[in-house]
Amino acid sequence: MSTSTKRVGNATVLRALNDGAALEALFRHGPMTSAGLQEILGLSKPATATLVARLEAAGLVERSGHRDGRPGPRAVVWTLRGASGYAAGVDVTVGQVSVVVADLADRVLGRSARAVAWTADEHAADEHAPGASPPGVHLDVVRAVVDEACAQAGISRADLLQVVVGFPGSVDPATGRLAYAPHLAVWNDQDVEAQLTETLGVRVAVENDVNLVALAELAREDLADVRDLFVLWVDQGVGAATLLDRRIRRGRHGGAGEIDHVPVPDPARRGRAPEGRSTVADLVRLDAVARLAQVYRLTPFDVAPLDTLRIDPSVDGRASDVARSPQVREAAARALETAALDPSGDAGDFLDDLARRLAVVLSMAVGVLDPDAVVLGGEVAAAGGEALRDRVATALRTEHGAPTSVILSTAQGDGVVEGALAAALGETRRRVFGAGSVPAS
Repeated sequence: MSTSTKRVGNATVLRALNDGAALEALFRHGPMTSAGLQEILGLSKPATATLVARLEAAGLVERSGHRDGRPGPRAVVWTLRGASGYAAGVDVTVGQVSVVVADLADRVLGRSARAVAWTADEHAADEHAPGASPPGVHLDVVRAVVDEACAQAGISRADLLQVVVGFPGSVDPATGRLAYAPHLAVWNDQDVEAQLTETLGVRVAVENDVNLVALAELAREDLADVRDLFVLWVDQGVGAATLLDRRIRRGRHGGAGEIDHVPVPDPARRGRAPEGRSTVADLVRLDAVARLAQVYRLTPFDVAPLDTLRIDPSVDGRASDVARSPQVREAAARALETAALDPSGDAGDFLDDLARRLAVVLSMAVGVLDPDAVVLGGEVAAAGGEALRDRVATALRTEHGAPTSVILSTAQGDGVVEGALAAALGETRRRVFGAGSVPAS
């Protein structure tokens, strides 16, 4: 390589680094003048003016007004041009597909959602079996919802620089296949990332849903100084996420947070199985909450025992289908909410037992990871609220010697899709800011 070629290469790299630093500054600090950028970047006034001019020519920044207050001409205020990149977050769950589209400046431009029943297994050996859907229908549904959100945002799907899709399961990095998602039969054991990339025609990354919730939690002001975080999400199923130094830890096979079937002792004072040993899901999932509430004869189980509630039949008889029965879910949430409003007598004892169970689950992670904080999320935490959170923190401290900060999740409802969008925008900014005004080769 000639000396002149090396100089050109070094100049290009330096230009991209300075461009990226300027774009990052505008994203972090908001609109500012060239003088403001000059101070942050440590460049000379002519160099900063040249940098801003080429970013404007590349369509990465734009003028957003003028600033007065100093002698001479009014200074131009520069802002990051949101239209220089778009990204989408997608949440594929048991009964719904949700999509959010935003621009590079973090402005949400479009949302769409569709109720879906993933009932037919398109991958069955006999594609003509009764109830089977044509291959690819589930992929078509996701594409349609993404297109709806893009249309609302005034862009086309091809404008998306990154899409991140959250699933209630984990992707094995060695095979690319989704695992731990038997309740999504049409998706489970498939290379979902490759299939969705081909279907959408854009870059796609697939992530575990609770990992994405954890990413969404990092945006909270009260977690700004937290480096290591453990998130426990409990509703129809149980999932966990570990962030060390604010980065997701997935494990060798991608299943680091799949703790449903980990065996744990049951510390509840009432309602324990005869052998006194269960799995995590057996103890804290919504149907487990319902059974515990029935033992304490709490509303609505004082008049409608669990076995009288309608449970949707399943083809293979999975026990997890009980947790996904709308009637059981609603009854469990109602029992929790009622107990939390008046945690006295049996209601308080019920919350104490559930808190002990959650503390046993959390103690495993706290003992190994020693995180800065633990976040409780999902329908169980939302329904139990502060009354449950306080009891969990107390049980962790007094029964397990773990005085860890326990906080409630704020990422309810749209937490997965918001986390997916945050991850997609993060990757989009990394690529756009990293290249700066240097044309793609």
